[in-house]
Formats: sequence, structure tokens, C-alpha cells
Amino acid sequence: MATEDQEVQEAQERLIAKRREEGVSETVSPIRLTLRQSRNFDPSELTRCRKHNTQRPCQTCMDAERKQAERDEKLFAENEKRITEYHESERRRLYDHPERELEASGVPKRYLGYSLDTFVGYEAMKKTCRDLAAAPGLGLLLYGRTGCGKTHLGVAVLREIVRTGGKGAWVTAPEMLLSIRRAFRDESGKSEDELIAEWATKPFLVLDDLGAEKDSEHALATLYLIIDRRNREEMPTVVTTNYTPEEIEEKLGGRIASRLSDMKNISLMRLDDYRKRRAS
Repeated sequence: MATEDQEVQEAQERLIAKRREEGVSETVSPIRLTLRQSRNFDPSELTRCRKHNTQRPCQTCMDAERKQAERDEKLFAENEKRITEYHESERRRLYDHPERELEASGVPKRYLGYSLDTFVGYEAMKKTCRDLAAAPGLGLLLYGRTGCGKTHLGVAVLREIVRTGGKGAWVTAPEMLLSIRRAFRDESGKSEDELIAEWATKPFLVLDDLGAEKDSEHALATLYLIIDRRNREEMPTVVTTNYTPEEIEEKLGGRIASRLSDMKNISLMRLDDYRKRRAS
């Protein structure tokens, strides 16, 4: 009669042979250990808690799991509260002090304090700007002579957009055209159309001092493409210029004048003394 060791040896050899056929290597120890473990397996282990040696389900384990779940839920709630408080604090900071975001949007440091509240007088005009910021439409054209407050109002509208979590950009027309030409000439890896599209798709754009750029066919074509795309896609835009609508058509062409006429036009021609009034 075969002894247990002989049976194990024979089983071991059969397993090794089988593994060799399948291309799997195996040492003697793991096979012998597996066989002995299978011989000594006690089915009652499946119905008892190994940690506490009690009948399953183990009440001690269940209580521990419940308490851990309660701790996890409390930690999650505390974390959610901290996140909510942080966002609320950031919202209040942004509303009261949006200067950091305005500077990141391109607004020069000298203009960071411009707001509708610091614009002197002309409540009806300021209401129009507030309405635009609250529900941006196609845009706003502000025109008037130098020093009448056009840039102040343009920055102020962008400030209202940023205060409520919106995104936008401020740029002068000459700087925008220069950035496009420079990036294209420096082989940025983008086509000229892609560079134009970057400005054409800004969520909100203040295009300051239109008409101060060098007058060329390429400059006018680039301006038209940006203004036209923003117009067609209903991307809100504020444009400031020293030119009247009639002068825009004469100096910048009928196509640009036509697109700007779709915006709400506000004349600041009577505010020539604005800088003096603001300083007083």
C-alpha cells in the first residue's frame, strides 16, 4: 500500500510533467506545500472569522466596518465643507478684488483700478455698460476724442465680467496685430488663421484704440476677420476708438464699419474734459 509520501511524490511528478508540457516551470516546494494544504483544509474555516474566531457574520467586524464608514463619511463631509468655504472665499475675493485676474487678462497696471463705480457721472451710460456685462450681446462701440473715458469704460465692463467669474481679454488694436505678426514670423508653429482665431474666440474681448494701428491692407484685413468672426459667433466685444462711425467707414473701410454698426454705439464726444473732471 502506497504511503502518503509516495502519493505526494507521484502527484508531484504528474504535476511537474503536466507543467513541462505546458511550458511552465515549477519547483518542488510550492507543489508539495499546495498538496499538503489541500489535504489539511478545514471547510469550517469558511464559516468562521479568522480574526476573531467567531461565527460569520462576525458582529465585531461589522461594528468596526460601520464605525469606519461613519468616520469616512464625516471626513468627506468636512472636506466638502472646506472646499465650499474656499470657493465662497475666492468668489468674494474675486468680486471685491479682481485686479489679479484683470492683469492676467492683459489690463495694464495703470488701469487696474478702473471701474464703473469710479467713472464720474453719466449714470445712463454706466447702466448700459452694466447691462452688457450682465447679459453680453454682440458688443459695444465707444467712440470719442482722446481723454473722454473710453478706455476706463472698456476696462470697467471687463471688470464686471471678471468679478462674476467670467473670462476675457484686453488689448489695444496695434498690440493685437503686432502679436499676430510676431508669432507668425517667429515660426510659432501656428498658421496665421490660427493666430487670428485665438483673438476671434476670446469669451469676451475689449479691443482698445481701434484706428491707432498702422494703416495697411493686411492690418485692415486682419481686423475685419477678427471682428467679423466675433460678430458671426456672437462673441461679446467692446471696441473703443477716436473715430466717429462716419470716420471709421472712411478710414477703415465699409466692411469693418458695417460690422461695428451691429454693436450698440455710444458717443463720448461730449466728455472731452473727463480726465480733468476725474482728477478734480
